[in-house]
Amino acid sequence: MPLNSKQKGNRWEREIAKMYRDYKIDIYAGRQPMSGAIETLKGDINKSHNTAIPIKFVDECKATKNSYSLPSWWKQANEQCSQFEKPLLHIKLNNEPPITVLYSDDLFSIMGALVASENKLLNLDENIESAEEKKDNWDKIDAINKIKFGIQSIKNGLNKL
Repeated sequence: MPLNSKQKGNRWEREIAKMYRDYKIDIYAGRQPMSGAIETLKGDINKSHNTAIPIKFVDECKATKNSYSLPSWWKQANEQCSQFEKPLLHIKLNNEPPITVLYSDDLFSIMGALVASENKLLNLDENIESAEEKKDNWDKIDAINKIKFGIQSIKNGLNKL
């Protein structure tokens, strides 16, 4: 592989790792030592896997001028996965926006987790609103009690006259 191609691939791997960090998916993500050439360290991105994503992905990154090799890249990405891992193939074609390939079931699993998470947050927001409403009610009751106490004090003072 020519040096420029190797450098382009390394840049793409660094960019993908940076996206993991920037999007707070995995703040420890970085390039895999030797880009997955070590038997126990598969994939191009080293991640902590301490994430809320319900699937453990193995990332394969390809930066090239054409996509003719897509079937062999996808096969490579799959072969790097253990039984409990799923492949992600990140492709950067020259002068094109990058794309990521994954199984449809994995995409919908992630989307389902996001929807469930959003619904949970919405319920939490409703609980916060009801807690705020309760606080407002307590503040109103407290103000009414202070007014009643003031009126009673005035009555007591007038009775002493």
